[in-house]
Amino acid sequence: NQIIDVPVSNVTGFSRFTTNAGLVTNKGIELLLGVTPVRGDITWNVDLNYSRIRNKVKSLPESSNSITYYDQGRSALRLVEGGSIGDLYGYEWKKNENGDVIIGANGLPTLDQSSYVLIGNALPDWTMGINNGLSYKGLALNVLLEWRIGGDMVDLSEINSIRNGIVKFTEDRNKVVVWKGVTEDGSPNTKQVVFDESTYRAFGINAHHSFIIQDASWFRIRNIGLDYTIPKSILGKTFKSLKIGLSSNNFYLNTPFRGYDPEALAFGSGTNLIGFTGRNTPNTRSYNLRVNVGF
Repeated sequence: NQIIDVPVSNVTGFSRFTTNAGLVTNKGIELLLGVTPVRGDITWNVDLNYSRIRNKVKSLPESSNSITYYDQGRSALRLVEGGSIGDLYGYEWKKNENGDVIIGANGLPTLDQSSYVLIGNALPDWTMGINNGLSYKGLALNVLLEWRIGGDMVDLSEINSIRNGIVKFTEDRNKVVVWKGVTEDGSPNTKQVVFDESTYRAFGINAHHSFIIQDASWFRIRNIGLDYTIPKSILGKTFKSLKIGLSSNNFYLNTPFRGYDPEALAFGSGTNLIGFTGRNTPNTRSYNLRVNVGF
């Protein structure tokens, strides 16, 4: 059972109402594993967390063929019977029966705004975290590694950046280009256009989101910390204990995502409006020095 806000006619005096909107089945694997591969003077503890979930929308209310619970204007989150939670819909280029992009009389691809089509899904294929703890005498090293593989993301800030000509895509401004595709009669496009400000601004405003959509996979070192406990034989009688530590949060990120951080959802983490970024601040990297003293 899915409790979501469903759009209703404005004549009711409301724009949405909260309802039990359908039936969804979930199947998957969740694995928790803790092992100690090395014991002795050097100890190595490993905790692994793996998750792979699949869902399917089995049914919707009889009055609904689909439920759009967020519409950005050129892309949307939509529930369709037989689909999945997190399905992203958007506009696509007009194509012929062979799948070739149709180029308009102006020499640019033509956007098909007749209906949304499925362009991706925001949920990851799988996620995994591995927490490593190494200790040797008074030294302790902890490293938390995390993976998110799969899942799509629409970067709303990239749309604005294209419109303003400040991304790599617009580096060829003021050059003559020929867009790959065919004309209405099926012949290869040969029309030359100047990729100037008016072109990429129009492209940004009317961009189809199957072009903007990106792979939101990532690998990150979420946290790394090194602590050293000073031996009591060195401390003398002044201190009972002394520990010095260095740590960093969000230490490293590797991702094919072109924006700042695909984890920074546009509407925050406490919402079902997933699949959009660009309206929130990315995660910050921090460095910390700790000194714990016992008297």
